[in-house]
Amino acid sequence: MTKEELQKLAAGGKICALTGHRKLGYDFDETQLKEIFVRLIGEGFTLFLSGMAVGFDTACCRVLYKLRETYDIAIVACIPFAGQEEKFSPRQKEVYKNYVEASDGKVVLYPRYQTGCYFDRNRYMADMGDLLIAYLREEKGGTFYTVNYAKSKNIRILYV
Repeated sequence: MTKEELQKLAAGGKICALTGHRKLGYDFDETQLKEIFVRLIGEGFTLFLSGMAVGFDTACCRVLYKLRETYDIAIVACIPFAGQEEKFSPRQKEVYKNYVEASDGKVVLYPRYQTGCYFDRNRYMADMGDLLIAYLREEKGGTFYTVNYAKSKNIRILYV
């Protein structure tokens, strides 16, 4: 989806991209995450971009799909390659399938895995968003890369 297509889906609102680790720490609080999303919705954010990975992405989807029952928001699944879920556990595959099917749009960057596709997905999401929400606890990996990329592009970052 192009920026214009995403803006149309956002229906005049702002776009928020999500990035975070697959393993959630003891400090992770879904209630706090919900409060952040409600505040952002109040600030005009209507479209949320999820990388659909296990961990933070899944937690965000769980909260956002519940909020969508009350608020006029949309969620787009940003998938690095077709088959991203192949190495997930059976339960994770089921959750992934349900969330992708429930999304308001889907972007699949590559037909199959290729080196760098996760970084490409993360850059795509950061570039498309007006804000990046980051659950960053380690100075390594995709989330760290994405935050640094967003900083280099002067994209607003909200840390969870």
